[in-house]
Amino acid sequence: MKVRVRFMAILKPLAGKPYTEVEVDEQASLLDVILRACSNNSRLIERLLSDRLQSIKPDIIVLVDGVDVNVVGDLKMSLKGVREVTLIPSVHGG
Repeated sequence: MKVRVRFMAILKPLAGKPYTEVEVDEQASLLDVILRACSNNSRLIERLLSDRLQSIKPDIIVLVDGVDVNVVGDLKMSLKGVREVTLIPSVHGG
């Protein structure tokens, strides 16, 4: 199946494009899709994921077909039937 991964704000220049489409099998997890979308881009992976690639960094919002991942699952959730993942860095001001 094909999943579109959208990069928002500062993630766009890091990714070098606003989105990518990745081909994964139906058993793929959210983590599998993110890693495939960021393959060959260690700076982007470092910006998105914790040191051991086990969690999304706290300032990254992840939407799965428009719904916050915290509502529907976690990085291990299956993406069967999912068409789009959006990665958004939160912005903090002072």
